[in-house]
Amino acid sequence: MVDPVKYALIEFLAWRQRRFANPSKEWPPCSVAELTFELGAHTLCGVPTEAPLSEARVFGPADRLVGDNLLYYKLGLEVECTAARIVGFRVVLDPASRSSYWERRCRPARLQLRMLDGSRHLLSRETSEVFVLALFGRPLETGPVGNDRVHTFRVGGNMVDSYHEPESGRLVELTVSLWAD
Repeated sequence: MVDPVKYALIEFLAWRQRRFANPSKEWPPCSVAELTFELGAHTLCGVPTEAPLSEARVFGPADRLVGDNLLYYKLGLEVECTAARIVGFRVVLDPASRSSYWERRCRPARLQLRMLDGSRHLLSRETSEVFVLALFGRPLETGPVGNDRVHTFRVGGNMVDSYHEPESGRLVELTVSLWAD
């Protein structure tokens, strides 16, 4: 059980950060209806990986800041940032399986993935590990991360990490960033 005083202090600090240190606080409301990642273009909803942070304005003001990252509860999305640049996207498909209270507050995301050949595939928390392996091919690496089994793929210059519940194989999270050589 969380100590109510500690919880209140954490919430106050988060509110203060959102209010005064949030680079997205003046952005217009979210204009994204569904998450779509184009593997060939390296973009999520038209926002390129490695773009300036201001390009993420289509997602609207962030609900929470996690370090430099912007977290969007309604989208199940974390925009990963370093030095005011977008370095990747993290899609939380099964928030209930995540360890952080803030991640569990997200709605389950659904991600439309446009492959290099133009085909489209919908990924959700119902997506199986078998399907992901068939979609991306043989992983470069597989191993445990926390309570998940993670596969790392290189797809068209993107690094894709798929996180799966070990018992069922369900897809619980997906991260995408540019492959750094």
